Amino acid sequence: MGMSKTTFVYVGSGSFGAETGKVTVYRLDRQAPGLEFVSDTEAGGLASFLAVDSERRRLYAADEVKGGVLSFTIDPTTGALTSLGATPHSNHPVSLSISPDGKYLLGANYNEGNVDVYPIGDDGKASASSQTVATGSHAHSVRFDQEGKVLVANEGSDTISHLTFNGGMLSAATPATSASFSPRHLAFHPNGTVFVVSERGDFITAYSRAENGSLNQIWQKPRLDSGQPTANTGADIHLTPDGRTLYASNRGQSNTIVMYDIRGAEPVLLGHVSTRGTTPRNFAVDPEGQFLLVGNHGDQKTLALFRIESDGKLTEVKVEPMQVSPFFVTFVQF
Repeated sequence: MGMSKTTFVYVGSGSFGAETGKVTVYRLDRQAPGLEFVSDTEAGGLASFLAVDSERRRLYAADEVKGGVLSFTIDPTTGALTSLGATPHSNHPVSLSISPDGKYLLGANYNEGNVDVYPIGDDGKASASSQTVATGSHAHSVRFDQEGKVLVANEGSDTISHLTFNGGMLSAATPATSASFSPRHLAFHPNGTVFVVSERGDFITAYSRAENGSLNQIWQKPRLDSGQPTANTGADIHLTPDGRTLYASNRGQSNTIVMYDIRGAEPVLLGHVSTRGTTPRNFAVDPEGQFLLVGNHGDQKTLALFRIESDGKLTEVKVEPMQVSPFFVTFVQF
């Protein structure tokens, strides 16, 4: 039998007020189950989004308050972080994505409606932005797809931008955009399907990719069990590693995760579960598809751990009250 793998959890926190930015590290205990505290690291004003490279050696944090990004190395044995320093910028990223070759970091800037390209040095630190490309109002998510092309969800423009990335430079593809109402975050199925959660609309949309890269709607389903979408805004979206189950988070008065079985031609609603806190901006599915973790950063600050059952439904395992405001959570496995 092979050695068991160690899974760490990284939580980005902070606020738009007195609270400073941090990245907190936990070790996932699969047996108990629960989270074991490892360390805290200062991270600017608000570490609202984290990205980890494919070799799991570097972690990057978007500083939504002070602007720019922060770079860290990861100790694979302890999970602890060592700061490589900050790369200041007048733009304020809310989403990050690392290029497939690991040499560039892209940052989507909500307030500015654009995307920055940060070259990554040999030491792992993100350098100053080498390019800024306008995409659309309230750019909220930037992602590399399986082919290395770039999609940007422009929540305020009701568009998803299509970009190519060659030689460290972004350029508009043809067509340059696909229409999508209030798109916030995206998730990719292994078969190439693109899933998008709407922030201001009560729906999740599945898209296929045409040969020219444009998005064609396959289906559209509600994300809420009740209430108006403008008071119960959509936030994040993720799949299980096997692509069988889709989850999305709802904030505001709802504070729930919606669950869909997506194995068939039409998705099957599995229900909604409380996130056991308020304002679940981001959540994550662990690499083994065993657990889902939600960060609630509102008045009721918690980390809520759920077990993913064989049918895709979620069962509450542990709810940890937090002194910091957890905006972002992610798993990293060694």
